Amino acid sequence: MVAGITLLACDDDQPKHDTRNGTILYKVSDRGVDPENTYRIKYNSEGFISEKETYYKDEKKLLSSMVYEYTDGKLANVSVYRLDENKDLQLAARSLYIYDDNGMLERITSETGGHVWNIRTVTWSNNRIVKISSPYRYDTLEYDDRGNILEERSYSIRDDEQHVLTHRREYEFDDKPNPVNVESNGYPFTWPHGNNNNIIRMHSWNVTDGVESTSSLYTYEYQYNEYGLPVICTNKTVDGNAPFVERHFYYK
Repeated sequence: MVAGITLLACDDDQPKHDTRNGTILYKVSDRGVDPENTYRIKYNSEGFISEKETYYKDEKKLLSSMVYEYTDGKLANVSVYRLDENKDLQLAARSLYIYDDNGMLERITSETGGHVWNIRTVTWSNNRIVKISSPYRYDTLEYDDRGNILEERSYSIRDDEQHVLTHRREYEFDDKPNPVNVESNGYPFTWPHGNNNNIIRMHSWNVTDGVESTSSLYTYEYQYNEYGLPVICTNKTVDGNAPFVERHFYYK
């Protein structure tokens, strides 16, 4: 593997206000069980992520697009566009971000075809999200001192309308900056987790009647550029196989 990969991006995509050479993530490609996909990231004039496009193999075929919109510097909605039967991008789903009077994220409303199908309510403690609730389940989050999620617990409602623990996940992290979290301005739900550092280990368990049963263990190995940002991530399962290798590309 190459120790560092950096490509020169098109001028139209590069944020003009930012001079942090080599630190702005603009493309991610992965190769795993499925053929390689490429994710291209675009930014608005304030440096926040404005769009994430998913391409099939070498950016030759656009599959989907996620568009991020902001109001007064806060994430307002995320729209997902996918190809229809005519190979045209059409709006497939949208999530709306609602804030309280103090500017704290209060809930996320998800809709498809103009119909609301899920509302997630957010609970904060010590400036961190500690609980995410929806009509039939909720998740609790615990953090380390660096603001990374150490543990997630998922509770689902039973027939007797009691919530029971059904899934648990534990994480470990490196001490290097997570480029996705930095460039998304740390918004939760914009990308998985929005942690400050990069996941190096994830262990998850299914829970039945209070007993942990089947589990999955993944490890993540990184190669970094001169700024301490990951350029190659190799994801391995507990048996040592490598489901995918992810490459990160940064503005030069």
